[in-house]
Amino acid sequence: MENSVFRRILDSETFNDRIIVTVLLGNGFDLSCGLKTRYTNIYDEYINTPSANDNIKIYKISISNCDTWADYEWAMRDHMAEFKSGEDFLECHRDFRDFMTEYLKKQEAAFNEMLDNKAACRKADTEIHDSLERICTELGIGSIESCEWRFITFNYTNTADRLLGKYGPVIHIHGTLDDSPVSGINDATQFPSGLAYPITEEIKTAFVKPVFNDEYKPDLNQKVERIIASSNHIVAFGLSFGETDKKWLGAVLNRLAELSSADLHVFDYKCMKSYAKHGDTKISAQKKAKKQLIEKTLIPNAPEWARVSFPCVKPLFDIGPIFARFTASNQKRDRFFMRYATFTGIIAVVFGIIMSVLYFSQSISERQSFLIIGSLAAITYSFYFLANVFFKNDKILGTISILSGIISFALGLISIYLYFKKGDSVSLVLSVLLLLGGILDVILSYLIIRNTKAS
Repeated sequence: MENSVFRRILDSETFNDRIIVTVLLGNGFDLSCGLKTRYTNIYDEYINTPSANDNIKIYKISISNCDTWADYEWAMRDHMAEFKSGEDFLECHRDFRDFMTEYLKKQEAAFNEMLDNKAACRKADTEIHDSLERICTELGIGSIESCEWRFITFNYTNTADRLLGKYGPVIHIHGTLDDSPVSGINDATQFPSGLAYPITEEIKTAFVKPVFNDEYKPDLNQKVERIIASSNHIVAFGLSFGETDKKWLGAVLNRLAELSSADLHVFDYKCMKSYAKHGDTKISAQKKAKKQLIEKTLIPNAPEWARVSFPCVKPLFDIGPIFARFTASNQKRDRFFMRYATFTGIIAVVFGIIMSVLYFSQSISERQSFLIIGSLAAITYSFYFLANVFFKNDKILGTISILSGIISFALGLISIYLYFKKGDSVSLVLSVLLLLGGILDVILSYLIIRNTKAS
């Protein structure tokens, strides 16, 4: 799939004479979509998970003072000296990576569920289209259709694929959640000196991002460089250009040096946040953001900086509010389902007890049947309430509630049997109530489980 994407991009140097816009997407894109993908979001959960050994326990503390993903990658580099062996370092690096992958898969699944909702998807599509139009306005381009769009995402999730894929190919420079996500440093020169162990090829492949790409996906780096090198306009959104991704800032600046009409537009969160403020506030935010970027390159006087802008526009790709409303609606619905599933289950338990009393004088087999099934219903709901108190997990609650519904249904069937055998009208009423209660319990609980797959 990825090779076909590159072929479509690179087969023609002219691209039918259309304006070529390459958009670089960082974690800010996922955040604008409403996903909780900050490094701190993941670390706050990671630190509370059991550690396989003392090595990982100590490692968790060493990466605690990080705010961004670039901070984390650099902290990993700084703390390499604390490991006794390369194997210890790789164990910790992979432990966090595996946890991060599972965490992000849950975030991605919740977001994909929203996009599977037609109404929410239409709103998200409208916001994406409006955002691309605002980019066109900022670049001085007539329309979205007049451009050849390419998207290079530094994220592992498929949010860009689903939201932007219809406008142009989306390339994951750091891998995907299902295909070897990679994190680490920019190049081998960034390894610290004086380590107690050698920097092996295995460590380089696992922790130097371009090296991993060369090993796992040959020519990926070169192909992305060619995409950037063929661009008329380069847009960066939610991307910090940290020390561990210096390679790509260098590729962008090289393009600006080669083509005098090429430019870079960095849509920085702080600049966009100030779009509605006074002009001097906007200018201050723009100058500060540009200064920070220039300081990362050590080439402050390069003429290319004149073609680097930090637009103060209305925030782009603002899908977060749509996602939040959808999530809140789902949670409200799930609470509704759970209350009524619980209500029908409790009714089943109460009726089970009532029937046990009503038929206490019946034959031993019937009495025992009701007492046993009534007891099972009561025990099941005891577990249900314990799960509600201790686990707070809708999947557990829903599963237990389904079991309770099945028990309710069984009680109803036994009541029908007694009605036809004894002709007791009370049995008929209880039968209908229990059968309906059991069916409702199972259906509502199933909906809870289905609607909370990402929880």
